[in-house]
Amino acid sequence: MAKKNKRYNDPPTPPADAAGYTLVRTKERVYWRRKRGTIKKATLNSSFKKNAEIMAMASPAAKRILDKLDPYLHGLETGRFIANVSARLKKAFKESGEMGFSLMKNYELQPWYPLHNLLRAGYTVTQKNNELVIQIPIFKGTLQRLNKSVSDYYFEAILLWGDVQKTRGLRVESETSPLYNFNQPTKTVCKMQLNLPTQKAPWMLLLKLSCLEGNKTAHASRNYGMKVVEMGRS
Repeated sequence: MAKKNKRYNDPPTPPADAAGYTLVRTKERVYWRRKRGTIKKATLNSSFKKNAEIMAMASPAAKRILDKLDPYLHGLETGRFIANVSARLKKAFKESGEMGFSLMKNYELQPWYPLHNLLRAGYTVTQKNNELVIQIPIFKGTLQRLNKSVSDYYFEAILLWGDVQKTRGLRVESETSPLYNFNQPTKTVCKMQLNLPTQKAPWMLLLKLSCLEGNKTAHASRNYGMKVVEMGRS
């Protein structure tokens, strides 16, 4: 019998006073959430109003990030990207007064298939002056090969920078690695370099891994991974 996908487990046991709860289903989990106003009368206090104002800025900002990264999201299941990134942007704004990338490091764009599920060799990110360098050792065990149909793999380094609160405030640069073959591994180092923006701006660096099946990109999303590996300000 095939294993049940852990993302679609049966819902948890309803609470005793189930009428006061709502069953929430997302790709990431299923849970019971207490209905607003069942504990005490819901009031629009100053704190709630402030949070609503910040979220009104964070959600469009997260959508701008998603739109800018869209060309690089092939093969991925990004799940509740807007909600997850909005929460990080909102928290960053509360902590620093700036809505930027300060809390985006280590964010997995595909939460249930994180990058380290495939990339066993690890990576390093170094910054020298205005240049970012990602290095990945390439050898037989660099990647976890999930099935024999995948034949090759490659990496992409993506630099996103600018003002997330402006409609056209984001810019993106990228570099693609050579293609590496599972059957004929060559011991080398994959090195990708990107220049930081010359103007002062917040930035984040993402690393994406993609597998191929012959001359086509892999079908299953588990053969991909993408993660924010560094962030900063130029």
